[in-house]
Amino acid sequence: MELREPKRKRVGNHIKPQQPFPILIESESGIPADSDLWPVYIGNFTGDCVIICNPEEMKSLYTMGFFGKGSLSRGYPSFGLIKKGIPPIIKERQWQRRKSWIDKMKKNLSDTFKQVNDITNTSGDIYEGEKSGEQIKLGTNDVSPMDVDSTISESCVVKECDVQNSDSDVKDSDIPDSDAHPDNLKDMKVRDCEVTEFDFTDKVLVLADSDDDDIEKVLRDPQPHIEDEKIKTVVETLNLTLEEAFFLSYALGCLQVIDLSGQTMSLKKMWHTFCQIKPDFIESYVTYHHFRAKGWVVKSGFKFGGNFLLYKQGPPFFHASYVVLVERVDSQLNRYNDSLTWTKLHGLNRLAENSGKDIITCQVVFPDSLAPEDLMSPKSLAKFQVNELLTKRWISSQERVEKEFS
Repeated sequence: MELREPKRKRVGNHIKPQQPFPILIESESGIPADSDLWPVYIGNFTGDCVIICNPEEMKSLYTMGFFGKGSLSRGYPSFGLIKKGIPPIIKERQWQRRKSWIDKMKKNLSDTFKQVNDITNTSGDIYEGEKSGEQIKLGTNDVSPMDVDSTISESCVVKECDVQNSDSDVKDSDIPDSDAHPDNLKDMKVRDCEVTEFDFTDKVLVLADSDDDDIEKVLRDPQPHIEDEKIKTVVETLNLTLEEAFFLSYALGCLQVIDLSGQTMSLKKMWHTFCQIKPDFIESYVTYHHFRAKGWVVKSGFKFGGNFLLYKQGPPFFHASYVVLVERVDSQLNRYNDSLTWTKLHGLNRLAENSGKDIITCQVVFPDSLAPEDLMSPKSLAKFQVNELLTKRWISSQERVEKEFS
């Protein structure tokens, strides 16, 4: 049976092919692998997934291996980015909602600062001592100085920086006028750097709402205006599935996961927590690890009725070649449940054919010698066996034609 040739996408040049994993690969980067240079990404466990908040880490994890998905995007986390010199575009009602959120955030921050100032001001108040009956005043001036070792005090001396005449090279003509029009920024020079375009950082382009009754009026005059968004109220994150997060931590050793209490999760704790949240996590992760080790880019297959989708190089370059169904079986290949019926398999096969894909049934074999307590640790991963079954619909006329020409 011939394997399906991956179908290349017509578009997708916005992301260039990079190395397959977000770690140091000597054959790809030319840099020898070293523990001191090994990248470590920080993720936060939210209860059902692991999120990455740092923009640089989000970019590295997605472009090098296509791990995760943007929380506000279809794939690559591109929400709110400046594209082709144009700031993010939102509707008027969205901007009004964001303004209300900004006002609430400012109010909460001011209340917090006020509470801190009140606590600071009352730190020098007079308290009555219950033991002696005397009044004790707690003030900053009454605290006795600490004895500091001489070697430490010498190392803490702040040296004076040589900043003499640091502003002497800046001329008055080099400083742009604050009332200058943005169109005249092209002619300005700050020192030796030419400003060639308007800086749209922290800016949004607001258009009129398009769901009004008079849609033609909105199209003729969308009423565009630029607004400042100094405080970001809508921030995109990169969401990793449980399988992706554990693969990055266990197989690649480049992800550090923080739990809900702010503590770093060990591999054993991650394994135990993920198994509690997702009952089929073991067979799901074994399948994910199996195909990742084969060089496939593994993504969620829920929209095609399966567990995973297999891509060559990544979703921007090729369409998915296979839909993966995960089954848990014993050493005699008996299913633990009857969730995969012939009716369901027939429907999935038709759906896969219409979308140009094949179905792979991945059987994860649980050995009989594996005790229940062994499943509570990732050390048991080496004991599992994986069987692949390629499923295709039998067409009698096609078989007759093949026999005639064979």
